[in-house]
Amino acid sequence: MSRNGTNNKGGRPKGVKTKRVLDRLKVFEQLKDRGAKMAQSLIGSQALIAHGTHTLMRIDESVEYRDTGKTDKQGNPSKARFVTKKYEVVTNPKEIEKVFNSFQDVDGSGVVDDKYYFVTHKDPQNNAIDSILNRVFGRPTESIEVSGKDGEPLAINLFK
Repeated sequence: MSRNGTNNKGGRPKGVKTKRVLDRLKVFEQLKDRGAKMAQSLIGSQALIAHGTHTLMRIDESVEYRDTGKTDKQGNPSKARFVTKKYEVVTNPKEIEKVFNSFQDVDGSGVVDDKYYFVTHKDPQNNAIDSILNRVFGRPTESIEVSGKDGEPLAINLFK
């Protein structure tokens, strides 16, 4: 050390950050601000996962007639009927309300306005539950027990 308290080895004075570090800190602060703005929405999404979700699905069928490459008795090209089924998640609130209001009148077939609807369920996920509880109450302490053979105390020999 020199008489004025500076380091004789050169380099940056203690506590002074480089431009690169300052840029990283700025980006980190922006990321934290963005995360804070999204916190309520993210907690809501995680709560849905923790509770399990129900989804209303609709099966859309389309019928198409394709040429089979054969002919019928009159010499006309023969066509086969192909039905394509597409599973769609129902997101329109008015359609969801209409279907659930109609379910009580349906005979159990799930058909409303000539379309087949069904509800799927996704089980709750324990890791989402743990994550929420850890954020609210703090992560529980975990202990690790270390022992030797047959549960006896572990002997450490420092001198060989």
